[in-house]
Amino acid sequence: MKMNKLLFTVIIFLVATSLFAQEEEKKEVTTFKIDGEFRSRFESSPSFGGRNVLVGENTHSFNSIGQRARITTYYDNKKMEAKFSFQDVRMFGENKNVDKIWSSTYGNGLAVHEAWAMYKFINKPEQVLGIKIGRQELKFADARLMWNKDWLHQAASHDAVNFQCRNKNMGIKWDLGFSLNSVDMPGQATPFSTLGFINISKSFGKNITINVTDLYEGMESDDILANGKQDSTYYRNTVGLNPVLKLGGLTFNGSFYMQMGELESLKGNYAGMMYTANISYNIVKKYKIGIGYDSYSGNDGKGDDNKAFITPYAGAHKFFGNTDMHLKLFGKGLGLNDINVKADLKLLKTTSVSLQLHLISLENNLTTADGTEFTEVGNNFDLVVKHKFDKKITLIAGYSLFMPSDDFVKYSFGDGNAKMHNFAWIMFSFKPNFFKSEK
Repeated sequence: MKMNKLLFTVIIFLVATSLFAQEEEKKEVTTFKIDGEFRSRFESSPSFGGRNVLVGENTHSFNSIGQRARITTYYDNKKMEAKFSFQDVRMFGENKNVDKIWSSTYGNGLAVHEAWAMYKFINKPEQVLGIKIGRQELKFADARLMWNKDWLHQAASHDAVNFQCRNKNMGIKWDLGFSLNSVDMPGQATPFSTLGFINISKSFGKNITINVTDLYEGMESDDILANGKQDSTYYRNTVGLNPVLKLGGLTFNGSFYMQMGELESLKGNYAGMMYTANISYNIVKKYKIGIGYDSYSGNDGKGDDNKAFITPYAGAHKFFGNTDMHLKLFGKGLGLNDINVKADLKLLKTTSVSLQLHLISLENNLTTADGTEFTEVGNNFDLVVKHKFDKKITLIAGYSLFMPSDDFVKYSFGDGNAKMHNFAWIMFSFKPNFFKSEK
């Protein structure tokens, strides 16, 4: 009898364990969804040359509407995750897939933005370890070295192999991988052949996070650059950290990076450096103010080393004002300094306002035609208003005013006068969900 009771108890235990296991398996959800995005942006620039070119007072303004239509499919279960994103990017009225003028700004009309699959060796609530292979967006913590450049309609993505680890118990995240991109990848300021990266984020409680990044770039001599030259073999290694400290409503966000390497056409090496320090304070939940300083090194004409800090894959539009005047200045290799003041206001539950003022100068001198040396470039003021009609429909409007220094005007036009540099834009974004299945 005792044996029967024992046997019965064992059977009940096994059945209960089996049912429990089946119940646990039922909790493993497979998700499949199809999302869309329809984004149109009207822009009014000072001239056909764009928003980042200072022009004479008699130059005609240029108006345009760029658009992005994107379809994204996403699949996720315990072991596999995959994403495929297909987009059409063009200017209103453009019928060709590639327009000679606008392809440099918006990229190809039809393109695959993302196409990757990820296998998860470990997938637990507190720990994920996997490998992601394919075309994907690469975004590092502070966007100073790598970002998806979403302001551009074509955005930026990379063909990469990316090992990812997320461990909540240890407060650590890391990405380790390499990328191979062709010369004509849309969204890249400078093409590359190989790119290696490691990005580690370590949290110390809820208030301190330190992000460490090492980015390696390499190009062979037979690769063709945008300027047609073929003698640009180089390697460039950028390494540094981004600490983030939060104390109540006060947040400190800083960056420090050094750049090393060799360029075939130079006798010397890369020797660039950049650092930033930004402090913001939440007065209340609806109001935030901040002040910051950014410094990017430049060439001083002394020695053979290239001291200009280069960030070809960063989202620089996030940092130096919406006129993007910094793009032309970076090209001069003279470095860039930016003192910025920011304020974010949430007026209603669905409406917010952002104000920014950037005081932009060069680290090294420019010289006007009459021999005057100067570093002060000008001030950039931005106003952005964002209104959400609901979670899927957003309207954003912006106005920017760039006020150049007298010396910068003299450098650009001699004794001429610069046109008032206004840039205005309105963007409509609709992100519907077409299909979603969870089972």
